[in-house]
Amino acid sequence: MEDTWLIVGMNRLRHAYVELAPELEPYFIASHHDDPPGIWTTYSFRRHIGVTHWLSGSPVVVGVINSVVTGVLAAVVCEAAGAGATLRTLVAVATAILTAVVLGFLGLRKVHAASRSYRPRFPSDEARRSAR
Repeated sequence: MEDTWLIVGMNRLRHAYVELAPELEPYFIASHHDDPPGIWTTYSFRRHIGVTHWLSGSPVVVGVINSVVTGVLAAVVCEAAGAGATLRTLVAVATAILTAVVLGFLGLRKVHAASRSYRPRFPSDEARRSAR
């Protein structure tokens, strides 16, 4: 989310430069539009963003770390309660997976809520055509 807002801000700054000095437009390699196509152009210069790109992003990495730590904590609690190795392992893995699913769900819900309420100020021609 934060990356997207920073990209929107940078695109809006480039838009202001283009409004002030239109002759600068050919020198920008990133977009100067704050609509979804403009955001994607700035975020990745490729047309297709693969799974590895998403998986290497900081929200996913932090979510994986949080899930592993939560699983380890569950294993420690099971150990303190006197659970056997099999039960401890099952509880730890289940807790880690559940944590990852919950964090993913909450993250996606937040992204979708922000996407629904966002209105670009400087849409591209492509976005204007698709809105009609």
